[in-house]
Amino acid sequence: MARVFNIQRGIYLLENEGIVEGVLTKVTMGGDGDYPNSWIEYGYVLKHYMLEFKGKTDINFKANKAIIESNGKPIHVFLKEGIDCNYAGIFDFDSFDESNDGSKWFILKKRSQEKVFSLNKYKTELEKNVQSALRFPKERRREIIACTNKIPVRKSAITQVFIRNPYIIAEVLLRAAGVCEFCNQTAPFLRAIDNTPFLEVHHKIPLANGGEDSLENTVAVCPNCHRKAHFG
Repeated sequence: MARVFNIQRGIYLLENEGIVEGVLTKVTMGGDGDYPNSWIEYGYVLKHYMLEFKGKTDINFKANKAIIESNGKPIHVFLKEGIDCNYAGIFDFDSFDESNDGSKWFILKKRSQEKVFSLNKYKTELEKNVQSALRFPKERRREIIACTNKIPVRKSAITQVFIRNPYIIAEVLLRAAGVCEFCNQTAPFLRAIDNTPFLEVHHKIPLANGGEDSLENTVAVCPNCHRKAHFG
């Protein structure tokens, strides 16, 4: 018989005649609270805050204890982002930690680490984590920084690219003659490789949105204007 879970709760024990055989947990990502769950290593190592009750977090709460004492039993993780909730895979309990304010969290590691991951998804997740970190008090940020590894993990990534026409790029750069076609300022520096003005070719309608790789849809812009066009 299928079991129905209350989606308002976060951690569920998968029990058979009183014996815990696994854990199912819903992890809300990118929240605005004081303790947002986040990736430590995107797609592989997850920081998951413990269940609390009436403002108190205790490792001896049944659900928290079940994760800590899982001993290889599967921890099924579902990630909730906005209105979407997707299965992220089976994780194992690695360790737990706490901060001076009493908050406690699990470190969960995905059971089968994929050798490659989506670069675009990583960039999106990184931006979310940066926005979350900006809302933390300075002391809290420094405390987290002091506990993290200074040597970043290196991973292989996959991404999709558009094969662009080099003749379009060359023609647009020559047309601009070293002047940004947005702000009308000269290029900020010269390329070391050939001593030509450094400008970047930007698509007015992004290729990802169906824009053409054509002279009409491209402009040569300085790095600042290029970033503003994408993020401003």
